[in-house]
Amino acid sequence: MTQLLADDCTENYEVIERETTARDRTAASLVRDDAMSAPGVVPATTSDGHCLEENPDMVDNDQGLKHRQHSCKVCALYKSKPRKYTKYFSPECSTGSNR
Repeated sequence: MTQLLADDCTENYEVIERETTARDRTAASLVRDDAMSAPGVVPATTSDGHCLEENPDMVDNDQGLKHRQHSCKVCALYKSKPRKYTKYFSPECSTGSNR
């Protein structure tokens, strides 16, 4: 990557913008892709070949029978706040009850 200095030339600003845009280096968001195509439908496979399935674990509490929520592995690694929870998991990556 080349070092870019602030300059008044619009050509240089375009180069800076192209070099600093992370759009091509980040993973696609499943939430945004699903919202645009078909709301409420989870794709059978993701772009990297993982098959997402709904977690079958149920818990009975005061409000009735609900799906058990699990912490997102990505959010757990990066300790993002607020934490994200999901009821979907990838069976290929999950072992036993670790979902």
